[in-house]
Amino acid sequence: MRPRWYLIQIDMISTAELNPQWEETGRYVCVFLARHPTDKDKSSEFVRWWPDWYRYKACKQSQEISYGDHALFRPSVIPNSGKYIQWAEELDLTQTGLLGPPSTLKASVPPTEHGTKFVKL
Repeated sequence: MRPRWYLIQIDMISTAELNPQWEETGRYVCVFLARHPTDKDKSSEFVRWWPDWYRYKACKQSQEISYGDHALFRPSVIPNSGKYIQWAEELDLTQTGLLGPPSTLKASVPPTEHGTKFVKL
């Protein structure tokens, strides 16, 4: 199986609620982002990354979630939580192959200027 990479956002509010010892454990709630479907032929640094939402159903007995079809919502929209769920997981970021921009880069730097300068955290 070929390794894959995913773009994530760290949800600090959920992390603090679910894991108050996040600083010691290194476990964070990570929200996955998906490439916009019309950007499939573009390089990763030029695509729009949107929240990765799915239709879902929860088993009434076990409460296990079954993911359904992918759903596209603008980043500013939060859909009905009874029908849609965002792909998110608690990950130990001290143990993953996490890549990120060097701490010397400012957030306002365009992706084309730092796209090849990612370092392992």
